[in-house]
Amino acid sequence: MPARPPLGRDFHLLWAGETVSLVGNATTSILLPLAAVLELQAGPAWMGALAAATWLPWLVVIGGLSNLGLTGYGALLVLYLVRDLGLTTDMVGWYFTTGAIGGVIGSVIAVPLARRIGTGRLHTVALLAAPAALLVGLPTDRSQVWVSAFGYVLVGTCVVGGNVVRASWRQRYVPAEVLGRTVTAMSTVNFGTMPLAGVLAGWLGSTVGVRPTILAMAGLHVVACWLVVASPLVRLRELPARETASV
Repeated sequence: MPARPPLGRDFHLLWAGETVSLVGNATTSILLPLAAVLELQAGPAWMGALAAATWLPWLVVIGGLSNLGLTGYGALLVLYLVRDLGLTTDMVGWYFTTGAIGGVIGSVIAVPLARRIGTGRLHTVALLAAPAALLVGLPTDRSQVWVSAFGYVLVGTCVVGGNVVRASWRQRYVPAEVLGRTVTAMSTVNFGTMPLAGVLAGWLGSTVGVRPTILAMAGLHVVACWLVVASPLVRLRELPARETASV
């Protein structure tokens, strides 16, 4: 049996860094709630809000950047369909009607799917399916418009399905005493990026073209959604229950 190569300095540095990181995470998870109880006299509501802070910032960042991308390409979509693909008025109407069906599908299947595979897994799958948005700007002529429509349906299905899971979980997880402030803060970020998206898309569309801008904005949506891979949410079968927040 061949001898194993000796472990080098780089491995030991990596091992030491990972060990320090794990110790730091474990220490913080114990000392931060302890300080809140002993020093700040926090009650159950604020302890729940403290636990929620572990998960909610990821959703805020993902939602804000995702809306920036979705709103950006949506602002130029009619222009792209009419001028680049040559669709008529009736065809544009049918395009958006078909796309809206995706949202209906997402709202209908979200609950039964969440019960079957878990809210955490469904949330992650819905975010990882974000590359479907790239299909919206992929066609270059009218004969390929079905590709764009298919991508539009998939985006609607995943976005609405994911929103159903997130909104339902947030309603259950965040203590009622701070729910209003939590929703307000998240909505400010999520919806606040939309006006910026319109201005950014308009400038980019005038500079590099409509179709490249749509693809770029769709790419931003993909990057935002795939941030879930770096978050603790990706490991969960079920999103945390309220009991976790009150420990």
